[in-house]
Amino acid sequence: MTKKESVVKDENGPERSDLQERFIKIDEECQLIENPDPSHGIVLALLTQNHVVLLGPPGTGKSMIAREVCSRITGAKFFHKLMARDLAPNEILVSDQTIKESVDADGTKHIIFEKNTDGMLPDCEISFLDEIFKSNSTTLNKILDIALEREYMMNGRRYKAKTQTIVGASNETPEDDTRAFYDRIMLRYLVNNIMEPTNFVRLLKFEFSDEQTTVTLEELAQAQAEVKKIGFPDKLIGKLIELRRDLK
Repeated sequence: MTKKESVVKDENGPERSDLQERFIKIDEECQLIENPDPSHGIVLALLTQNHVVLLGPPGTGKSMIAREVCSRITGAKFFHKLMARDLAPNEILVSDQTIKESVDADGTKHIIFEKNTDGMLPDCEISFLDEIFKSNSTTLNKILDIALEREYMMNGRRYKAKTQTIVGASNETPEDDTRAFYDRIMLRYLVNNIMEPTNFVRLLKFEFSDEQTTVTLEELAQAQAEVKKIGFPDKLIGKLIELRRDLK
């Protein structure tokens, strides 16, 4: 997306850089049969540093597509956790604890337990939380804090999280205690079962692309910077105002 990059001419549109082409290829290579939108949504979330939730019945490939797209960002730290109702916040935030001793001026000794986040959700650029709506509200609120504020509380202080994109997947729709999290996620997609018999045969024969297009974490940052330069036309603002009015 810089002037030094090679460009590819799109017959139906403007020239595209090599980096743009690779993001398009990642999307196309990872698309699920009859369900192209989830792949596109995850790529969009990565480019915009947003988050995405995939909803659908078991066996539709939600976990597979999440891991596949995210694995195409080389150099990024990736966190994966299967969520559960009894999962405590520390199980996604804390990797281990360090015991330290401090001494006051009067000689009083204190034992301090310092929690480390190495390799956990706050320490990774990309995370996949499977069965996210099986989480309890306490854990989801911790995740939401990181997702929206890019910060987390640890050892009595607030720290910056490295989190860029969280992908959540669920077989079930959110309930009352998890609805607040779902409502704050901008990108949401349904993943359905394959309906067309010929496509089911493709699945059984495992007829998929062998291509493995990748981009580096640095190239992702470059693309994110370019995305931020994209303007929002006034005519679309007008359409949104009309849509908002019509939906009231």
